[in-house]
Amino acid sequence: MFEIITQNKWVNLIVRSDVMAALGLVTILMLMIIPLPPILLDMFLSLNITTALLILVMSLYMSRSVEFAIFPAVLLATTLFRLSLN
Repeated sequence: MFEIITQNKWVNLIVRSDVMAALGLVTILMLMIIPLPPILLDMFLSLNITTALLILVMSLYMSRSVEFAIFPAVLLATTLFRLSLN
């Protein structure tokens, strides 16, 4: 019974978007410390370029700036990700 309650709390914690964003940023910071193999580095660089193009297309198709209000935070996270790959 205790295991089910504990597991449910972990699932509820993981589903929250603020926790996922914090874990993502910590993961990006870990990429700065851990040496990456070349194939993984290439995959992350292609993911970064794809994400940048997706953000560009999304910002071009917004009719009002309020629709993409999270843009500064997304730009900060993607810039941090790109810098971690250097």
